[in-house]
Amino acid sequence: LKRLHNQPGERDEHAATLGALHARLAEVHEKLGRWDEAYRNLLELDRQRPGVLKTLLALGENRIAARKWRDAVSHLEKLAEHPDAAREPAAVAAGLVHAAQAEQKLKRPERADELYKAALRFDPDHVGALRAQAEIAAGAGDKARAAELLGRIAPKVKNTGERAAVLEQQGDLLAALDRRDEALAAYEAAVALHPKPTEAQLPLLGKTLGLERQAGRKVAASQTSALIIALEQDPKERAELRREAAAELLEDGEVQVGHGHL
Repeated sequence: LKRLHNQPGERDEHAATLGALHARLAEVHEKLGRWDEAYRNLLELDRQRPGVLKTLLALGENRIAARKWRDAVSHLEKLAEHPDAAREPAAVAAGLVHAAQAEQKLKRPERADELYKAALRFDPDHVGALRAQAEIAAGAGDKARAAELLGRIAPKVKNTGERAAVLEQQGDLLAALDRRDEALAAYEAAVALHPKPTEAQLPLLGKTLGLERQAGRKVAASQTSALIIALEQDPKERAELRREAAAELLEDGEVQVGHGHL
């Protein structure tokens, strides 16, 4: 490698070889956790082949791994304006999200917000960017915006437990906005993701039951009550819940279902 660098007259001829060597050395150093050595090789690679999107991404991700937040931002924030960015939208969006997270580490939320927005321009379905935007909106008191973003996130979350948590959070925001029908739909969708609820779901079930009763949905409320009753450990409390559910149904004329709770 040094020999190639010391032959300036043949630099163009060896540019490809030098670039490949620096790329390979950077890869080896990163595997060994030698982030600064890898970074030096990536800088040299960028000098040999300036303006390559992949190298810019690698430089930024290297600084993220090394926890050098300012350096990471200095590389990754350039992604949005790179001439090849449109060819690799998912990679560019991921890089911009990492830049935004680095800005948050630096306590610069406004700049982070702009980078998250830039990421969504390249990948409108990027869950990390959507979630961050939802948190920013909620923190700023914009519950409607936060709820809308959570609604976009939920279908994209593969883990059912995490998806249920997103839906419950959306329901909480909608309930705070007094959009009860939408809140109830979010809560019930979350409950449906727990076919065998545990005590951890009792708060969610309680919120669902409350809105079902307000909406006059007696049968649905009865079903939710049954789930809560099954989880209640105190025999006296369980009996009281049964009586409440039965009385509510009997009052509404649901005699058969009401007797089932007694």
